[in-house]
Amino acid sequence: MRRSIKSSRVAASRLAVAIVVAAVIVVVAAVSFLYLIPRGPTEISLTAQEFGFNQPSGGPTIRIKSGEQVKIVLVNRGGMDHEFMIVKNVESFHSELDKKVMELQGMGMSMEEIMESEELEMLHHKYVVMDVLTVNGVKESEVEVEPGERKEFFLTLTEPGTYYYVCAEVVGVFPHSHIDRGMWGVIEVTQ
Repeated sequence: MRRSIKSSRVAASRLAVAIVVAAVIVVVAAVSFLYLIPRGPTEISLTAQEFGFNQPSGGPTIRIKSGEQVKIVLVNRGGMDHEFMIVKNVESFHSELDKKVMELQGMGMSMEEIMESEELEMLHHKYVVMDVLTVNGVKESEVEVEPGERKEFFLTLTEPGTYYYVCAEVVGVFPHSHIDRGMWGVIEVTQ
């Protein structure tokens, strides 16, 4: 009888050790998967359409960490050219863009001349967050997509804060921009 009780205790001890070892292996495997095995960047899919990103007006809020590289997949399902650019202050950019386009139109410039003008280029340089988009290994300030086109690119913002992604095209709504029709969304960057 003593031998069977002792055997039972030994078997129970061995079972307890086996359970603890199995639990440790599971925890180590989970930690390795989460932290040690390299994973690709977070992927965000956006569909540009008239006139929004993923919806008829506006766009979803994108939340990322400072320095995190995010893969953006942008598909244009609309009938017009669209673009994706990052600005820090959408209200000021939008206001100055509208004023500048109206001013240039008042000077007799056509839509094409305005879109190619140095004045608009300078306005973009004032507001657009430069070189945070990477397309095919090249830093860009904006990504343009034609109807039916799909582009993949990377976004990296290193400073925490609130940013905005916008489409500032004027085609189809001239002299206004696509921002007027709700083609913008929020990017929140945390530490």
